[in-house]
Amino acid sequence: MLPHALDSAAQAQAQARIVATAQDLFLERGIALVSLAEVALALRLPVATIERAFPLGKPALLTAAIDRYLTSFRERLAEHQPHSSSAVEEMLRVRRTLQSLPDEMRGPFLPELAASYPAHYQYLITTRLASIISYMQANLHRGIAEGFYRANLEVAAETERWVNQSTVAVAASPNTQVLAEALAAQTTDFLARVTSPAGALVARRLQEAAPYY
Repeated sequence: MLPHALDSAAQAQAQARIVATAQDLFLERGIALVSLAEVALALRLPVATIERAFPLGKPALLTAAIDRYLTSFRERLAEHQPHSSSAVEEMLRVRRTLQSLPDEMRGPFLPELAASYPAHYQYLITTRLASIISYMQANLHRGIAEGFYRANLEVAAETERWVNQSTVAVAASPNTQVLAEALAAQTTDFLARVTSPAGALVARRLQEAAPYY
């Protein structure tokens, strides 16, 4: 590997450490109490190192932390498909993931983000919902092919319905806990609406056999 490639790899690793540490601090302390100096102190690095990595300052570091969370969220959604025996089980796993949102966005982080960085907040919410919607489209096609969802389902219409319900839930939810409950309930309603008799039986048996669902 060429020296400049090694330098680039080292820089990428260093930046990833900065972003991961910043994300943890933002969630633990809130946005207002975390400065570039605090991130540098946690990493035992000079502040100048953080400033070179993020010359646009704290807003840029916050964006990177949000992107890191969104990447992790998409990866966790993607993990459900190969580990699920059916589209029905996938959606039960997705519901579980949605119920964990308050644990991920705990403390003052989300209210502060909405109040002080509204563009960042909107980006987080809309991108996360877009990931869920994309996943659901694939899930609908799988469920129809398996015979566990109704054969006459219109994927576009069901997706649009999900988007509309999610938009209302986001607007009406004062905090992440309420939003998580709304999205989980929405997933329950979705399964009740789209499953065939065979799919409903699968859902019932899975939930009876595994409290996880």
